[in-house]
Parts: sequence; structure tokens; C-alpha cells
Amino acid sequence: MDTLHDNEFAISRLTGEFANPATETRFRIETREEWLGQLQVSLVVGAAFYLMFAITDLLYLGYGDVFLILLSARAIAAAAILTPLVLARSGFSFPVVDRSLLVGAIIIGLIYGFIIVVRDEGTVFHALTLMMIVIVVYLFVPNRYFFTVASGIGISIAYFVLSVVWLPLTSRNLTSIVLLLLLCNVLGVIMGQRIRRMRRGEYTQNRVLRREMEERIKMEIAAQHGEENFRRLFDATPFPLMLFQTSDGKLVRANRAADDLLGSLSSAHFALKDLPAGDKSDALLSAMNNKGQLAGLEAKIDLPGARIRDALLSGNTVVYDGIPCYLIGATDISERKKSEEELRQAKTEAEFASTAKSQFLAHMSHELRTPLNSVIGFSDILTNEIFGSLGDARYKDYSRDINESGRHLLSLINDILDISRIEAGASDLSESNIDIGKAIDDCGRLIRERAQSCGIIYKEHVDEATPKLLADERRVKQILLNILGNAIKFTPRGGEIAVTGGLSPDGRITIEIRDSGIGIDEKDMARIIQPFAQVGNVMTKSHDGTGLGLWLTKNLVDLHGGELNIGSARNKGTTVTVTFPAERTVK
Repeated sequence: MDTLHDNEFAISRLTGEFANPATETRFRIETREEWLGQLQVSLVVGAAFYLMFAITDLLYLGYGDVFLILLSARAIAAAAILTPLVLARSGFSFPVVDRSLLVGAIIIGLIYGFIIVVRDEGTVFHALTLMMIVIVVYLFVPNRYFFTVASGIGISIAYFVLSVVWLPLTSRNLTSIVLLLLLCNVLGVIMGQRIRRMRRGEYTQNRVLRREMEERIKMEIAAQHGEENFRRLFDATPFPLMLFQTSDGKLVRANRAADDLLGSLSSAHFALKDLPAGDKSDALLSAMNNKGQLAGLEAKIDLPGARIRDALLSGNTVVYDGIPCYLIGATDISERKKSEEELRQAKTEAEFASTAKSQFLAHMSHELRTPLNSVIGFSDILTNEIFGSLGDARYKDYSRDINESGRHLLSLINDILDISRIEAGASDLSESNIDIGKAIDDCGRLIRERAQSCGIIYKEHVDEATPKLLADERRVKQILLNILGNAIKFTPRGGEIAVTGGLSPDGRITIEIRDSGIGIDEKDMARIIQPFAQVGNVMTKSHDGTGLGLWLTKNLVDLHGGELNIGSARNKGTTVTVTFPAERTVK
């Protein structure tokens, strides 16, 4: 349907009514009194015509049967007008009233057509009278558009049929009647559309205006509530808040927390520039005046009584009581700054202590290694009787014990030095492309004799297609020797140690060391990679160790960006897997 406006209040060009049925129904409900008034006007007009025609009939026809017939017919017409009004006043629905108007209009048309024919007053008088009736239907009967059009056309057809049947009309008279009836219906439709459009246009304007007023009132009420809520929140906030005018920077409002922090701010002369932000005052003013906002400015606030507090200042632009203002908030961060300073000092002290420890260990390692090397060297000479027999066999045993103890002490010193380097972040990698198979074989040669002396079967296998690895060769061998040393230590006689290496499907080089030793309880798995940690059982108590091997191994693997995984169960052996990242695989 072609409409003027594609919205709630769109008006149809054809009918002059609202295109939206809900809007049309609401319009008729809200204008019901006006609609009833229009019906009453129609009733008054009909009563006036009834009285006028009754007097005319009496004068023209005299009192007699014809006069009484005409008087009764006009009484029926008056009842047809009165019935819709009574139904509307009684609360009947609009469809019922609309249909009663349609029926009443047609009855009136038939009756007046009958009256005109009975009185036989001439063709022109007949047509003009009926034309007036049709126009009244279009203009004064407040029915729906299609019902009104149906009424006008129905009256016109009824009159035309009565005229043809009762009156001796010529072709020219019939043509004139048809043209007059057509003209009055067209005029009625146009005038009815304009009246409907005009009434609904006024309704729309009033409705929109009323809606705008309601929305404005709601907005004003919401603004009032918002400002009231803002005041309550502003005053109840536990940290300092202040409002300054953007125009001159004068203080508008401050909450109690601000008064407590900065002293009394009730002075009318206090302004944003007077905020004691120390060397950050210019930055505060510049940010608020140029950007209208401030985020996280740390400043030292000079408080009354020579007190200085660290504060975090934030700000934004708001409207308060219709006045543009700067909202400034201050959070006391003195305790946080104090904690940060304490942490900074503690860190400095810890770094100093760590440096002192590293220097001490480096110095002591030199002082200890020199005599240890002498002890180890001389005990080797005595054990091997290079310069001749020692005589008593016990001397040889003593010298062997001295040699082993020296070597153990030297290994411990090396481990402690490695720890200090890792903790200090000074353990750099000397990387090169290494053959992982050769590295495993080199470690195997060093460990195989020891394994055989303990009655342990040692096996190794590396896939020949394994590519080279970008790593620190010395560190990789240290990783392997630490793991193999533990495997020998905790594998009983008759056990087996197997080393395998290769390339995994995801492109990472993997080394797996599996033994059939005593294994580790699940509850102890998290402890074994901690420094100086040992799992207490009969087997471990019979072996020397500092508990640093696996911890050093884990850190050396981490230096390469790899992963160290340990799988074990009590009396079912242990499997240690070292996996290097794919980017260390040489393509």
C-alpha cells in the first residue's frame, strides 16, 4: 500500500486512515468522544431536516395519509441515525457500530429516495436532495473509509433504481442523475479523505509532541536521579574526589576523603592549580586543560603538617549541575611505594649476596682444586706404585680411598660451581652441529667399564638417519653422564641399561635412557629434580651423592630449550627422556 510515511503513523493515500491497523484502532479509541460528538452532530442535522421536511410536508400536502406515511418514514430515518449513537454510548465495539452506521446510511438513502418519489417534486430537486444526503454521509458520518464509500454508493444505486422504477424519466434525465450521483460520490470520497487525513495528521502531531514531552520529562527525571546518585556516590567514595570548573579551575565540590587528605577545601579560592601535586602539578594542569582526561599520574602530595604522601592521580571531564567540570581522583599509594622500595632493596641485597657467593665459590674452587689435584695425582702414583712397591697392601688400599675421595670432592665442587653459574645466569652455551650418535658413544665408553664392574648390561642404539643437533657438546655429554651415572647407581647387579636416540615424527631429536633399577615412588617424583634432594631408601643410602645431578641436568636441558621427562615406578625401573626442540635439528 502506498503510504506517506513508512512508520507507525503512516497514512494511506487511498483511505486517509492510518496504514497500521493498531495505530488506527488506537486513534479511534483515543478520539472516541470526538467521534461520538460527530455522530451527535449528524443526529442534530438529521433532526433539523426531519423537522423542516415535516413542516414542508404539512404545508405542501396537508394533514392526511400521505403526510403520515412521510412522517413515519422520516421517523425511521431518524431511528437509523440514532441507533449507532446508542450502540456507541452503550460500549459496543467499533465493528458493530461501523456496521450499524453502514446499515443506517443505506436505510436513510432508501427512505429519502422513497420520499422524493412519493412527493414527485421534479427530477432536479430529487437529485439535489439525494446529492446532499450522500455528501452528508461522506462528511459527517464517522465510519471507516470502505464502509462510508459503500454507504454512498449504496444510497446512489438505491435512488437510481427507485427513480427508474417509479418516475417517468427520459434518457437525458437518467444521464443527468448518473452524472450528479457520480460527481457527489467523487467529491465525497475526496473531501472525506482530506478530512480523515487532516484529523489523523493533527492526532499524529499531538501524539509525537506528547511523546517527545514525555521522553523529555523522563530524561529530566533520570538526569535528576543520576545527579542525585552521583552526589551520593561522590560523597560516599572512600578515596579523595574533587570537582573543578573547566572554565576557571575553581573547586565546585570535594568529598570527605579529600578533606581528610588535603585539609579543609571549603575555601572559595581553592582551584585546580592549587592542588599540591609537587613537580607533577604542571603535568596535571596540562593533561586536563589539553585532553580533558588524566590516567595514572604518580605524584607526591604535599600535605599540611609537612607530610608527603604518594598518590596516583586520575581525571576526566564530566557535567555536574549543568556545568562542565574536571573530576579528579587521588589514590593513596604510599604503602605500595613503600613495599616496592622494600622489595627493591631486598632484591639489591639478594643480588649482592648472590654475587658475593659466586665470588666466594669461584675463589674457593681455585683454592680447593689446586691441593685436590695434587692429592688426586699423588694418590694415583701411590695406587699404581709407579715409583716402586709400597710394601704393605694396606697402603695401596688407603691411597685408593684417598684418590676416590678426592675425585668425589672435586666432582662436588664442580657441581656447586655449575649451580652458581646457572643461578647467576652466566652459563652460556658454546653451540655447534654435533653428531648425537657419537656423543652417546663417547659417554658409553666412559661408563661401560663401570657398568660391567657392577654386573650391569649396557646397550645403546642410535638411528643412523638421525640428523645433527645444534647444541653445546660438552653440556650434552654432561646431561648424558649425569643420567647414566644415576642409572648405574640405582640398578642392581644383573640389571640392564639401554640408551636409544633418534628423530621423532614432529622433527625433534630425542634421547631415551631406560634402566631396570629400583625405580621411584610416584610421591617422590616431584622431589628428585630439586637441588640436594634424595629419595630415602636402603639403596640410596648405600651410594654417595649430593642430590644435584638431576637438578643440574634439568637446568642444562632447559638452557637448550628442551624437555626432561622422567617415568618410573617402584621396582619397575626408570625411563628418562631428553627431547630437544625442533629448531635445534639441523636440516
